[in-house]
Amino acid sequence: MSDTLGRNGPAVSRIALGTWQLGGHWGGYDEDEAVAAVRHAREVGVNLFDTAHAYGWGRAERVLGRALAEIDAVLARPADA
Repeated sequence: MSDTLGRNGPAVSRIALGTWQLGGHWGGYDEDEAVAAVRHAREVGVNLFDTAHAYGWGRAERVLGRALAEIDAVLARPADA
């Protein structure tokens, strides 16, 4: 199920996947598994992903970029980024 973002924006999933944890703030993780999790979320209909340059000093954005390469998605990030 999806909704329109704003009045005329793109259709986005009602659930977004936050990527703060992809920055590694809570310790190490397997980046390949993180990429697989993001891709799985996209496969089941999630197309809205929240990220910020502050998440791991850009690491989360790099991992998200790797996961979503050539896949349509909507990214929500701070306006000052």
